Amino acid sequence: MAGNDEIDKLGTSSAAAAAQLTAHESAAIANGLLAGSPATVARQLNEIAAVQGTGGILMSFDDDHETVDRFGAEVVPLLDFDLTAH
Repeated sequence: MAGNDEIDKLGTSSAAAAAQLTAHESAAIANGLLAGSPATVARQLNEIAAVQGTGGILMSFDDDHETVDRFGAEVVPLLDFDLTAH
């Protein structure tokens, strides 16, 4: 089974991408958790999205609509990238 740092179709790897982030951000990603104020979460997502070769970010939320609604209202307006870009 392939690991998380398997070479992707662009010739980069998740390990290489993670190395481009700060140590703090890499730790958050390694733990699979982005948490904090809306500004903090938006900053973390903006930094991840800015890594060359990042084609998308897969996220999951607690099982309630309030969390997704809050993300949409408070985090999305602070993002520097288009969520609808393919």
